[in-house]
Amino acid sequence: MTIRFILALLLGFALAIWLPAGTRAGELKEAQVTQVIQDVRLLPSNAAPRPASVNDRVQEDTAVRTGVESRTELTFQDMTLTRLGSQTIFSFKGGTRTINLKSGSILLSVPKGTGGGQIKTAAVTASVTGTKIVMQYHPDHFDFRVIEGDANLCQNESKNVRLRRRDDEPCPDCVIVHAGQMVSGKPGECFSQPVAFNVAEFLATSELFAGFPSLQTPTETAFFPPPGVDVGNINSTIVGTVNPGNIGTGGIVGPPVVSPEQP
Repeated sequence: MTIRFILALLLGFALAIWLPAGTRAGELKEAQVTQVIQDVRLLPSNAAPRPASVNDRVQEDTAVRTGVESRTELTFQDMTLTRLGSQTIFSFKGGTRTINLKSGSILLSVPKGTGGGQIKTAAVTASVTGTKIVMQYHPDHFDFRVIEGDANLCQNESKNVRLRRRDDEPCPDCVIVHAGQMVSGKPGECFSQPVAFNVAEFLATSELFAGFPSLQTPTETAFFPPPGVDVGNINSTIVGTVNPGNIGTGGIVGPPVVSPEQP
């Protein structure tokens, strides 16, 4: 009996090692377009760009680009959700939980227990677990906000970061950002301490919320229906109140919670 038990354990261990990457939980493998507003294009690596439509499947070799005053929403099979603002270029790295933001604005909503996720730009990387964050990135400016939960914002290359005007000012590699806080700055400069922002006002005016259905955890079949079934747009409501007093924690700066994935 003991020998059989040991053999069963060894077999299970071997299967865990040799299972294909696509069968392991927690990886971003495919997204489905769940809303399109005006000009949204899919950019396959081996084909010409084409207009995006609701229910289109997006693989790791396909980028997504939104035009002027255009937006879109994509949902992964584990209910990780992304919304792209106008003039945004987005892609994701298959087999990981890393989303690449070349430019523009993005909302990332990660369900708890799915392994978190990262938004990676040319200069900074945001790491999150079970939270909602918004990032805007351009070559001369970035803006990072946490709507729910906590996140870790890190410099990609700390050796290339320029110091601030005063030598005694801190220049951390990473900052912890809590719900209701934001960090903004220029790529290549030291992080400022997180500051509080008005969450309710932001939700009411941001292009990533205004005009979109609100967020809640939907059923998987709503986003990945059988072929030929058009689910259209999702209607739901935000659950709970986020930081009702818009109270920050005074800009806590600390060591990394989740280290960004190295290229």
